[in-house]
Amino acid sequence: MAGEAEHKSIRVKILDRDYPLRIAANDEAYTQHLATIVDERLRRLRADIPMQPDLTHAVIGAMEIAGELYSLRADLNRQSAHVDEEINALIAELDSVLGTKK
Repeated sequence: MAGEAEHKSIRVKILDRDYPLRIAANDEAYTQHLATIVDERLRRLRADIPMQPDLTHAVIGAMEIAGELYSLRADLNRQSAHVDEEINALIAELDSVLGTKK
């Protein structure tokens, strides 16, 4: 079948539960790595707030990861804007020195 060789089924273990996933064939190591990161985060939450169900740990963990992603994207956008400003300033300085003002 078309596409069968491009995908494979694997299992990841998070909080002692197996989850079957169908992934791109070359993404197994990356997917296992991400599953390890998620498992470690949820285990930390389970240790910090043991009286909560694992679903609550999963929601809190997802919110933490989403918050980190949002913060990193905001930082990247700020840095990108700063780099754009620096580039434009350098272009203006070069234009001034070379006498090629537009």
